[in-house]
Amino acid sequence: MQLFVRTSRQVSLTADGAVFAAQIQPSVEALENARKDIRNAHKSDQGRLRISAPARFGKAALPPILSGFSELYPKMSFEISLSDALVIRTN
Repeated sequence: MQLFVRTSRQVSLTADGAVFAAQIQPSVEALENARKDIRNAHKSDQGRLRISAPARFGKAALPPILSGFSELYPKMSFEISLSDALVIRTN
């Protein structure tokens, strides 16, 4: 059974190759999802992120930023302090 047709300029699927590819696609996707799940389960990106920001900036800018950050790093937590006073953190 021939799955590919190869010329000097391109590689394409035969009719049998297209049927085969369509049937194995769910398995390929399941394997990729399993790989991602395992990688995410063992990420060391976890802990607490402390953020101090001016109140107006924090209310306007932080929600969309932290939303995207949370999607990328679901094991992170946030400690947010919004104040217009000068804050110096040492730890």
